[in-house]
Amino acid sequence: MILFLLMRLLLYSLMFVSASYAVTPAQDAQHKNATNQISGQVVDAEGNPVRGASVCANSVNPPGIGHCAPSRKGGQFTIHMLKAGLEYIVFAAKYEDYYPFPTSGFYDAHPESRVKVKLEERYPPKDIVVRMGPKAARLMGTVLNAETNEVLKQFRILACREDRPDNCIAAGAADKSARFNFLVPAATFTIKISASGFEDWYGSEGPRDRATAMSVAPETTMELNVFLRPLPARTSRQHQP
Repeated sequence: MILFLLMRLLLYSLMFVSASYAVTPAQDAQHKNATNQISGQVVDAEGNPVRGASVCANSVNPPGIGHCAPSRKGGQFTIHMLKAGLEYIVFAAKYEDYYPFPTSGFYDAHPESRVKVKLEERYPPKDIVVRMGPKAARLMGTVLNAETNEVLKQFRILACREDRPDNCIAAGAADKSARFNFLVPAATFTIKISASGFEDWYGSEGPRDRATAMSVAPETTMELNVFLRPLPARTSRQHQP
């Protein structure tokens, strides 16, 4: 009898240990997801949390693999569906608050705005801090035919920093109303607006063959109505925007 009780006790103990270490399908999926994610916090230049930012992780090699996620209360974020074993650059933007993505030398960026992390198989990185800033400015408006006042829906904008002429950004119509809307640095820059069949516009009514420097204060918006002059009929087909 005693032997029988000891056998039952041993059996129960083995069952308990097995149950303790068993992993359900849901737990297994949760573990796999946990190893394929990057989490952390988005803050501004002063260290205050930023909620509602778009936070992205892009792989370094091979390039172009990544996902984005919004920052939550307290600036916290978690980017899922990443691939373990790759190195990622983590960065953030919030256009409505004048924070551009720090992916171009056209904008100024905080030194900690692009964080490089290695996504290990068993030890996913946590507590990554992405620091945003400084804030940019906004340039928006409409491009029109100078003779008819017709709104042009097809145009190209090229803006370049005056202090770093090779750092530029290209833009076009941003919505169905054919208005442009993009962020520019809080620094002096030049702008060129082109459309097929029209003379290029260089930011002023002055000399029409070279760009005029302009600037917009940070956290402010400049509204422009740009009037392009039609080219003479004999040269309109030769013009390329």
